[in-house]
Amino acid sequence: PRQRVGIVRRNELLAAARENPLRLSSSALLRPLVQDSLLPSVAYVGGPAELGYLAQCAPLYPLFGVRPALAAPRARFRLIDARTASILKTLNLAPAEVETPRAELLARLGSRHANLWLQEQLLGELPRILSAAAAKHPALERAARRTRVSVERATAKFVARHARLLALEDETIAQRVDKVQAALFPQETPQERIDALPFHAARHGFAALKELALSRIKPGEAVVEDLYP
Repeated sequence: PRQRVGIVRRNELLAAARENPLRLSSSALLRPLVQDSLLPSVAYVGGPAELGYLAQCAPLYPLFGVRPALAAPRARFRLIDARTASILKTLNLAPAEVETPRAELLARLGSRHANLWLQEQLLGELPRILSAAAAKHPALERAARRTRVSVERATAKFVARHARLLALEDETIAQRVDKVQAALFPQETPQERIDALPFHAARHGFAALKELALSRIKPGEAVVEDLYP
């Protein structure tokens, strides 16, 4: 049965905090404020999401008389094994380009193998004819411009769909895209948010992985570094 949510009075809340504090928890947004209240620190090292929370709750700190910790971006890495690196080279892709929705990536790759002049062929003499008509009859200038934009937009959509279908038809390209995305963009999520350290440590060795990561750390920078174990 659905329970009704009632109003909790201040004295009840304080009593609950004294008797059973584990019943209470802050939201993710307010957690940094609670942390700095209970455990003051000099610096807070976090990822993009954590630093975003800090920025959002910054105006609340003065209200509670709490000094915020210095925010510092944590090191971020993208681990690329030899097999994935080989596929990237074959597809002529940079690692960061893989972090794109599958359909969009296939369309881009498909356009490289399609006739790149398709859009120009479809438009044909239309741009020249519209420009000539507008030059002869200035009253048509706006209509000619809108017509050209509309036709170019429709043609671009057709070309993109054509490129995507060509890529989908090329099973080899589709399989390669799936492999690199499974390694670098699993579940359409950055690798660092899916694959935990033990996974990569088991594959490449913890000591070697640690040495490589430490050699590439750039304090204060939030850029994702590509590591090739």
